Amino acid sequence: MRFVILHGAFGHPGENWFPWLADQLREKGLEVIVPTFLTPERQSISAWKQVFSKVVGSLEENTVLIGHSTGAIFIPSILENLQQPIRAAYFIGGFWGDLGSEVFDSLNRTFYETEPDWQKVRVNAHILRAYYGENGPYVSRKPFDLLCNKLEIEPVRYPKGGHINSEAGFDEF
Repeated sequence: MRFVILHGAFGHPGENWFPWLADQLREKGLEVIVPTFLTPERQSISAWKQVFSKVVGSLEENTVLIGHSTGAIFIPSILENLQQPIRAAYFIGGFWGDLGSEVFDSLNRTFYETEPDWQKVRVNAHILRAYYGENGPYVSRKPFDLLCNKLEIEPVRYPKGGHINSEAGFDEF
């Protein structure tokens, strides 16, 4: 089993709950990859795809994708192009569309300006789950719900989850 953890804008592999989760999985003998994406300078979906291709490579059936924030909205671009489904995809603090912040919207726009084939996205992961912090400072409920509607899934909501990051107390998850 291989796990790929994807950070968000202004993020890196050593923040939030990513190191804790990677350690938990590695202790069980599982492979974990946590790529470092370009952000905020030169952040774009094409730049992230290049890093993903180089660091992660092709995905097999026993792959699990775990994306946080922009990492979550990067997942559909991966899933829609697979030839066979992966085990699971987890969308944590994800969204679809503008957030109402010019800083984040300008950084993230290339990830959602072109709609993926949502049917392919949905069938290319056996398990799809989404998690949301109700009082998050970056992602409001509307863009999160839009992502869940496109994925056709019911989310797990944390009433005081913030952005499900260290700032909200999520150094473990």
